[in-house]
Amino acid sequence: MNESKKNILTGRIIELIQIVIGAPLVFIFGMCTIVSLFDKTIGAGGFLAVSLIMTVLGALCIFFAIKRHKLISSFKRYSGILSGDPSGDIGYIAEITGEPVSVVADKAQKMIAKGFFVNAYIDLNSNRIVLRGNDINPSAVGAENSPEHVRQAAQEQPAAEFVSVVCPSCGGTNRVAKGQVGECEYCGSTISGQ
Repeated sequence: MNESKKNILTGRIIELIQIVIGAPLVFIFGMCTIVSLFDKTIGAGGFLAVSLIMTVLGALCIFFAIKRHKLISSFKRYSGILSGDPSGDIGYIAEITGEPVSVVADKAQKMIAKGFFVNAYIDLNSNRIVLRGNDINPSAVGAENSPEHVRQAAQEQPAAEFVSVVCPSCGGTNRVAKGQVGECEYCGSTISGQ
């Protein structure tokens, strides 16, 4: 299992733990809070304060689980876009997803920090995500370092043809050599690049 898969799996496990802890806390202590508000004998002695604190902690667990889930979903979408566009242009990703460029850049930075994109960084000069194994050198394209020229250079390079394949098991988008069989980056299922 590669590093990216491990980090995504770890993220999903943390998300699940946050939901499993947060939902009961919100339900149980939320009910206790409501009861404490109406019954002054139960609410006395700090029980109301403890119930409120535990309800807020549960809500925070759920909030962060939702944030983590959205980031993993965005990663799947971004990686699908990047598999078809090796330039890594953040503006192009923003155009396809309908998100502002600043949001895409912020999410991409979080994905890199969490290890979803392994050995990647954001090139601020050309406003693109640079992935390990991307053989395109913007300075080698010529005086034009724009992402559009980088994208054109990538398309002109003779290389194995890849296709984007959606995994039937988990829904993740994968890049597989055309006509080859591969393994889903997210769940390990066998996928075909036909």
